[in-house]
Parts: sequence; structure tokens; C-alpha cells
Amino acid sequence: MSNPFIPIETAQIVWQENTPYSFLYQDFYFSRENALSEARDVFIEGNDLINRWLKPQPLVRKQFCIGETGFGTALNFLTTWHYWLQHAPDEAILYYYSCEKHPLSIADLKKCLAQWPEFECLSAELISQYPLLTPGFHYLSLSEGKVKLILMLGEADACFKQLSVSGDLKLDTQLQCAGFDAWYFDGFDPEKNESMWSEDLFKVIALLSRPACTFATRSTGSRVKDNLLTCGFIINKQKKLDTKTDMLSGELLTARYDGGRRSTPWHFSTKKEVTTRKAAIIGAGLAGAMTANALARRGWKVTVLERAANPAQGASGNSQAILYPQLSAFKSPLTDFMLMAYLYALRFYKQLPAIEKFADLKGIIQLAYSDKERKLQSSLKKWLERYPEMAVPIDAKEASQKAGIVLENGGLFIPETGWIDLPELCRFLLEHPGINTQTDTSVSQIHYENGYWLVNSQRAEVLVIANGYQASQFEQTSWLPLKRIKGQMNWIDESFESRALTRPLCGDGHVLPARNGLHAVGATFELNFTHEQADDQGSQLNLNRLASLAGNINWQKEVREQWAGVRAAAPDYLPVAGPVPDAHTFLKRFAGLADDSKRWIAASGSYLPGLYVCSGFGSRGLTSVPVCAEWLAGLINNEPGFLPRDTIRALSAGRFLIKRIVFGKK
Repeated sequence: MSNPFIPIETAQIVWQENTPYSFLYQDFYFSRENALSEARDVFIEGNDLINRWLKPQPLVRKQFCIGETGFGTALNFLTTWHYWLQHAPDEAILYYYSCEKHPLSIADLKKCLAQWPEFECLSAELISQYPLLTPGFHYLSLSEGKVKLILMLGEADACFKQLSVSGDLKLDTQLQCAGFDAWYFDGFDPEKNESMWSEDLFKVIALLSRPACTFATRSTGSRVKDNLLTCGFIINKQKKLDTKTDMLSGELLTARYDGGRRSTPWHFSTKKEVTTRKAAIIGAGLAGAMTANALARRGWKVTVLERAANPAQGASGNSQAILYPQLSAFKSPLTDFMLMAYLYALRFYKQLPAIEKFADLKGIIQLAYSDKERKLQSSLKKWLERYPEMAVPIDAKEASQKAGIVLENGGLFIPETGWIDLPELCRFLLEHPGINTQTDTSVSQIHYENGYWLVNSQRAEVLVIANGYQASQFEQTSWLPLKRIKGQMNWIDESFESRALTRPLCGDGHVLPARNGLHAVGATFELNFTHEQADDQGSQLNLNRLASLAGNINWQKEVREQWAGVRAAAPDYLPVAGPVPDAHTFLKRFAGLADDSKRWIAASGSYLPGLYVCSGFGSRGLTSVPVCAEWLAGLINNEPGFLPRDTIRALSAGRFLIKRIVFGKK
């Protein structure tokens, strides 16, 4: 049975004397007297954060993780962000994980933040990246990467469980998975919001916490104290602040976790400590360029090896590629990932300097060109009523107005997206001074020796395979079930009528507004093909699509330019991103899942040290590559992750080996 997406319900705010009041929980979000000083006294001082951040190196790690059970008005986050920039070591990064079941609308958030002018600059940056409030994880990089906010929308218990590796205390401890240094337990009165203060939630929090992890909270009731003690925390202080607010603070003594469903962590790879911070990447297409750039921004020296004479000559050679969402009213591993990836991609591209030089992101029109498409768009009605920023249903008249030409069909107007010149984007990404791109360099084999991967003349502790469908050419990856899909684009002259087109039209194929007098028309989707070059058959397929896109227009039919590339896709159409398994050991270690796919096996996955793959993006690489490259670079750099466990498993190359074990298929 289909599992529908359930929209997030925003907070119902009643403003009383300029103070937000929750209609649902019948409580104020913060003190009317001095909310800012209370946030500082309870959470910053209650966790002794400034003293901990000021400890001389190397006592302070380069990463500090804070968890918060209620994001609310963002006051605690802004306060922490402010003091972090003032007192943390220069190279340190703050990871702030906050959950919220009922987030504030952006209008209410702006009204709240306006009350604290001392945070004006930080507030403006947060508002500029405040995400569309869809369920799941949202990753925001702030203050040039010094602060990472992972905003998790949904039930706190479910969200934080997605940060655990297996849900087993003994194994997670053995794998050194715990990463939180401090907790802010902040929420409405426990009598009115019981789930936020439950024993089950505190057990998960204890599981995720480092030894001696601290906490602070304004809630001092007996139920909160009992649940904290039951889960292994000790209470160090209970005091009354100047604002007459009670507070508790303490730390984790010994985590106790004896409940919850355990999940065999076949997706988890043990951390590889690196000394040189040098990486090699095979492939200078979009996946290779984005991963290289993400590593270089973290201070890595990256060598990119490309077989062609220039970057982006394969599947990333399309000079007018569409940034597509994959809208669905129903949840699945694919639609969950694509929703998160699309929203991240929009933020990523907006922040690129001079993006307007090689992109046009003014929206596209997804035409309801067939009964099947009309049915799909109709299923999105309730979802889009909640999220009009994502797409707006339009009739034929409205579509014609937005397109600049007369259209026979309505459909969806999808704002903020459009087309991007992939070769130019790749060149921009590879211009980072930490990246050395070597073209005309083919790689036929890779070899691991004495802690390094040997690739031609290169020697690197980390190697990323990002060369599209050829990612399975090596002995270590030969079992990857990547399939090849050819896509062809054509360019035709504009006509007197067609030059009025102002936005891309998408349906059975797509056509773009004229650029330098030429319309881009595409794209084919060919599973069975005999050669990789553009051909007349592909051209005719593309030209025939113009009738269903805009049949009223007199299109020129002579092909002026053409391009073809071969994309890589997995059988489930999810990308393949993460460490590469040692297939033989992996299959042997998890063979017991053949009898029971949910069997508990107390072992992490078996992965080749320092070897990663980033491939399988199909026709939506512009959408899915940015989040995968960012996550993969963080994994390589031993950073706390920002993807939920289910998504990591859905992207893992190990999923194909698990399916082979469970279903007996190669």
C-alpha cells in the first residue's frame, strides 16, 4: 500500500504583547522578561560551553556537536552560534542538530528574530537559508562553513533514532558512533508535551552521547529527573536563575539503552584516519567536480584524473541541463531522497558566485501532457496546497502567460529551477586552488598498497571513483549493477514565433528558450543502443516531441548542433554514494540475512579502506549530486553526518550485496 507524504504542520502562533504563544501547547515560547539572557544562562552556561571551547589545543576537538530537542524560535541556536564565533578555535566547526515537530513559518520566525537586533546579521543568514518546511532532515551551512545546522522536522524520537548506527548500545559504543557533546532539552511543559520528555527519547539521546556529555534544561519536574536518571544521566545542579526560572544541568555517567529495534549496520564503515589529506578522484564530470570541490573546501589537496581532453565531456557535457525535482505524493526511499536532494540543490546553486553567468533559474513549466501525467499532478494537489513554493498548478492560460507562447495544456509551474550549463559549472568547481585536474589521463586499474591507493602515478590515502557508468570497470567494483542510458540533445534555430518562449517546457521531453538564437530540445532515454554518438534517430525522436510540448508553434526542424552522453543508473534509480564494500568479506559476514532479512548481526560492514564511489545519478544529476558530494566529502573528512540512516543505506553500494544475499540475485 502506498505511504503518502504527510506535510509538516507549522506552529499556530498567537502573539501576546509581542511574545509568541503556542495555541497547541498553551504556553509561551520564551520568557517575556529577558529571553536572551535566559537562553545564555540555561544552555550556554548550564553546559559550561565557553570554558570548554576556550580550552587550549589539542584538548578541544575540531568538531563540537550539540543536540536540541526543540528548535522553536531559533533563539538557542542563534545564541550558541553567536558565542561559538566569539570563543571557539578558528578551525573548529559547530554541528547543531535540532528537531522540531511544528516549526515556525518564515513570517513568524522573522517576527521573532526581529526582537534580537544583536543577532541581526546571523538572523539574516538563517532566514536566507531557512528551508521549505518538508518532513525530514535539512542541512544548512552557515558562517562560511563554521556552523552546520541540521534541522530535523518531525517527531523527536524518530528523528534522533535516524542518527544512530544500529540502535544497539554495545555495538554502537564499540564502533565509537556516539558524537554529541552537549544537549539542550527545550520544549513546552512536560504535562502538555509528554513525548518530548519521554524515557524512550532520553534513551536514544544517551545512546548518541559521548562519555561525560552534558545537558541543560528549564524543566525540573520529577518525571524529567526520573527519566534522565533512568537513562544514565546524573544531575549536577538545580538552581533558580535571576529571571526566577528553574533549571537543571548534568552529564552522562553511563548510557543505558535496553529498548528499541536493532538494525544490522551493514552500511557502516569504520573511520579511516588520514595523515596527508590528499585524495584522488577518477572522473571530471559533475560528480567528480563536486566531490573534489567539497573536499578542497575542507582543506584537502585533490587530484582529478580525466580520460578526455577537457572536464565534463561525458554524461556531464550537456550545456543546457534541466534541474528537475521528482515530485511525488508518496513516500519511498527514492522520493524521500529526491525531495531532500532537490531542496539542498536549490540552496547550493543559489550560493554559487556568478551562477547567473552559466544558468537560468527562473522556473520551468511541467506540462500535463498525458492522462498519466494529469493523474500524477492531481495526486499532488494536497501536498502542493501546503507547499506552493515547490510548485503551483496552472491552467493552459496561466501556462501560456508564463511561457510567453500559446500552450494547449496547463500543468505545474516549478519556481527557482531551470537550466545550468554543466561544462561551465564543472570548470567553475574545478578552479579551486586545492584541485589539480589532469586531463587525457585514462585509468585502467587501481591497487591498494601500504595504506595508499595507487592510480597511475598517483598515490593517495583516499580514492573516489566518479566516472559514471565506468565506475564498475575496476576489479574492486566489477559487481556494481550500473546500467548505461544514452541521452541525446539537439539544438535548432529559433523561429519568429518560438523566440517568444521565456521558460523551459517539460513533458515528454523538453524545449528551452533560445540561447544565442538556438533552442535546446531533448532528451532521449535509450537503454538499448549500439553507439554513444548523437545520431539521426535520436534527433528525430527529439524533434517529434515538439508537437506535444507546444504544437501551436512553427518550430524550425533543421538540427544545428547535437550532443549525446551515456548516463549511469542503478536498478532502483537511486545514486550510489559512499564507501566501496570488500564484496567477498561482506557477502560472507552477512550471509545469515538470507534466512531472515531482519536478523540482528552484531557487525559493521566490510569496506575497502579509503575507497569510495559516487555514481549512478541518471538523468537527474543536477538534483542529486550536490547533496551526495557534500555528504561524501564529510564522511571522508570524518565529520558528523547529516543524512538519516535510512538514506545512507538507500545510497550505499552495499545495498546491492544485501539484495543478492536476501533475494539470491546477482
